[in-house]
Amino acid sequence: MRLAIIVVAAFFAGGCSSQGTPATGHAVHGEVVAKARCAACHGPDGNSSIAMYPRLAGMRASYLYGQLVSFRNGERPSAVMASIVHGLSNQDELDVSAFFAGQSRARDAAGPADLMAEGRQLFRLGASHEEIPACADCHLPGAGRMGSMGGMGMMMGTPGPVLYGQHAAYIQAQLRAFANGTRPTAVMHGIARALTARQVQAIAAYLAAHP
Repeated sequence: MRLAIIVVAAFFAGGCSSQGTPATGHAVHGEVVAKARCAACHGPDGNSSIAMYPRLAGMRASYLYGQLVSFRNGERPSAVMASIVHGLSNQDELDVSAFFAGQSRARDAAGPADLMAEGRQLFRLGASHEEIPACADCHLPGAGRMGSMGGMGMMMGTPGPVLYGQHAAYIQAQLRAFANGTRPTAVMHGIARALTARQVQAIAAYLAAHP
């Protein structure tokens, strides 16, 4: 496990970034913060046992840090998370992000074969006739140079969160929140609104079971 991970200073909800100075997160202290503030919901290693809480293990440190910033400044509304981050220093947030980034993520069991195949197709290739871009453009590990929505990810230079192994129920809930605007983001709002309920289910099932 890496003891230090270089992260950027601020990312906002939906993966958009702002200008900031790179800083270092220290995973050893981050584990202390995680056990004190995060483990009850997200698990001691970032693998939550309750599907309504996301798995944080293996997420990019920069993305995790950005979400903490967003909860703290109200960019991403959440009364629960706002109370959790209250009192954390900027270094605490960097450290806990580094800790979770260094953990291995679990995964859900595979769903029906037809649902998994449909989800794989949508995630990797999208649906051009429905103006649904490939999720993989931004969400594959190492992605972000060629973003969705006409190269938006490339223009922003910001990869989205790694979704492989995330709880299916959590992915579905976030896509609904993007669609109805309760989780504000210009990038994901239009994409999520274009997805049918079946497509949301298929994408979530495929991602949750992927190693």
